[in-house]
Amino acid sequence: MPPLLNSLMSGLVLLWTLWARTMNWVASVLPVMSSLEAGAVVTVTIEYDATYAGSFPLTLEAGWHDGTVTGDATPSVDGLEYVANSASQAYDGTQPIIDLINKKISWEISSFPGSTPPQTVTFQLKTKPTYTGPNIVNFPVTIGVTSPTNIPEQEALFEYVYNYKITPTATLTSIPTTTLTNSPGTGSASPTPTPIPTQLNNEPDVQVNTVQIRSIGSSNVTVFVGLNTSSPIKLNYGTSPNNLNQSLVLLEAKKTQFFTMTNLQPNQKYYFNLSSTDSNKKLFSDIYTFTTGSKQDSNSSVGVNKYSVSITQRGSVLYYGSLDLDPNMAPKLVVLNNSVLDVHLQLSQPQNVTQIDTAIRVKGVLGISTDMLESQVFNSSGHMQKVSWDLFTNKLRTPDNTGTYELLAYIHDTNGTITEYTISTLGIISPFKVIDDSSKLAIEHATVTFYRYNVLTQMFEQMPDIYGLSTNPTHTDYNGTVTVTFLPGKYKAVVTHLAYETKEVKFEILSESPQNLPVTALIRKYNLFLTTVLEFPPVLSQMLSEQDNWLLDATKSHVLRNFFVTLSVIGVLTLSIFVMATYLLSKSILVARYFELSPIKYSQEVSCNWL
Repeated sequence: MPPLLNSLMSGLVLLWTLWARTMNWVASVLPVMSSLEAGAVVTVTIEYDATYAGSFPLTLEAGWHDGTVTGDATPSVDGLEYVANSASQAYDGTQPIIDLINKKISWEISSFPGSTPPQTVTFQLKTKPTYTGPNIVNFPVTIGVTSPTNIPEQEALFEYVYNYKITPTATLTSIPTTTLTNSPGTGSASPTPTPIPTQLNNEPDVQVNTVQIRSIGSSNVTVFVGLNTSSPIKLNYGTSPNNLNQSLVLLEAKKTQFFTMTNLQPNQKYYFNLSSTDSNKKLFSDIYTFTTGSKQDSNSSVGVNKYSVSITQRGSVLYYGSLDLDPNMAPKLVVLNNSVLDVHLQLSQPQNVTQIDTAIRVKGVLGISTDMLESQVFNSSGHMQKVSWDLFTNKLRTPDNTGTYELLAYIHDTNGTITEYTISTLGIISPFKVIDDSSKLAIEHATVTFYRYNVLTQMFEQMPDIYGLSTNPTHTDYNGTVTVTFLPGKYKAVVTHLAYETKEVKFEILSESPQNLPVTALIRKYNLFLTTVLEFPPVLSQMLSEQDNWLLDATKSHVLRNFFVTLSVIGVLTLSIFVMATYLLSKSILVARYFELSPIKYSQEVSCNWL
């Protein structure tokens, strides 16, 4: 293992000091913990200074890159994103330039004088809910300086074990950062923790929460902007960061805005920022950059063979492109929340593909305003892996929140263009669940038999294993759920349990307006004690049969918990009764012996008196 990675894993702050002639700089990445969950913020700090006479141009540059899963040879996890407006200005008010496509940030200082006191720039990155596995992922952050001193680039690494759960954005948290102090020529640095709130404050100013470049063509580019409050905004753009002489104005006050820049020059670098059209509100925005694609002929155009698209979940084939479906219409699928989708695509002209990203993006979430910033609700993404010459695959985790989402693909080609492609519309629903009618607690190991309505026979027929059931009937888990994926249609479930009355429930899956699967409440036949005793053997048997996760499931099972609590109470009562019985028995023996011995003693005394 590299020494740099060893130092990281031991929890040390990573510091790099580079010397070149009469200039030095130091960089750090925080927090120093080796384990980060999704939604965690990482602060990158660069300190630089010069100790000589004269001035020269200086460019600071940092990049964030795909992560490599432990055991893999190549990077594959798109797990970092830039936090909008988190970058500070460099010397002389130099604005940072953000390149979202190439994942870079740079400060181009036109003239940096010698003998300048230490200067500091910072920016923040946030981990994304992308990786669906349990392994450690190594994410590199590169930091470099370009100047006449030819300072070489160094690489900083940090790693974390991925967590599926998204950190709530509504909670005010403090993220440690580092204020570096460095004396010219010494190269020393000392970190000073400083709390930085990640929650946006309640100021009336308009703030940019996210900026995403959705598509790039040779003459047009689409940009998505998310705000903290509804407001009309303006996008200013041009071929120089100092001369954004063109603009697009959206007068409708919304939290989410889409801009499409048209009539752009092919293979040209552009810059843009955002401003408010409301004179009473201020809006501060980073400057972003992109490069348009080159003109392409029809022979080099990359396309998706829609008849080869397949989507599976938990072994169930939800969709496989076929001739009986309109190729111009994206399929509408119903899938379970908080589970993994396997997506497969086959492309035409795959030799012209440089990268394919897939994403799940919200369209409407039940109970949440449609005007809410979509990336705050859910925005999962990841790179597709090449399986064969023209076949690509990827795994994506569906969100916890139920509602309507889009499954999208972003195809990057050798011409520099990015094409957005809608694979399907997803109706995210919660799984089938069984609860106790009185306590509302989940019922474990309830037997559930699923039937599907046959329109030809007009009867409900027991579902085969092809729909993702390892067995049918199946059993509920410790959450009382059955994670079965259903295709559109009418269904019936028969729920049985030794301690509860049998119940039958009918439901329908509609792709147009998906609803959550039913929560079935069973009425208890026996008291809690007898119910616990009856539930324990089948629950324990089911857990022991799952060799990989039985211990984890056992800690979460309320049936096992209730059983052992009951067993403990019975044990304590039994021991108490035994102790009490032993005590009473010993007392009774003593009393009996007393009465047994007393007459003898009396008679002996009487005899003595007679003598």
